[in-house]
Amino acid sequence: MVSVAALVISVAFGRRQMRQASSYSTAQVAMEMLTRESRSELFMESEDYIIHRLAKEHSPEQGVLALPLNIRKHVQRIAYYYSDLAILTIYGGVSQDLVVTTVHRPVVRAWTILEPYIEAERRKLGSDRYFNFFEHLASICATADVVGMHNRLGLRTFDKPVAARANPDAAQPPDATTAKP
Repeated sequence: MVSVAALVISVAFGRRQMRQASSYSTAQVAMEMLTRESRSELFMESEDYIIHRLAKEHSPEQGVLALPLNIRKHVQRIAYYYSDLAILTIYGGVSQDLVVTTVHRPVVRAWTILEPYIEAERRKLGSDRYFNFFEHLASICATADVVGMHNRLGLRTFDKPVAARANPDAAQPPDATTAKP
């Protein structure tokens, strides 16, 4: 009887450790994506290209897959990144609120620019599923009450710029009557 109880307890603890390890692993992947990937030089180059040059240099009518490889890699790097974040939120690997409060502006900006290219590719493929996870995340971010989310988190802000608080005299010119020689 004692050995059965020990076995049951061992199995229960083993399952708990597996869940914790899995949760930790997923959180680690999410944090890696939210921090390292989006701050990498390659990601920033791709984001910059999409924001400043893509629409000027390439028509959205050709879709995504017909873009030259050196251009397509920028589009796919950004679109797959946001798709992966969406997948993590959908399957519960990471909090949707965490992702939305972290990337709401860049994901909406990227979607706004890439949507015509993605829609053209969807027409060519005859499917509305191409980068649908990316679209899902962009849709959530575009309609999210991010200020309310920040307020619920209790994020604090300064009431005036740090420089003015650090040196109050610098914020106002000295009065001629109180100025020291």
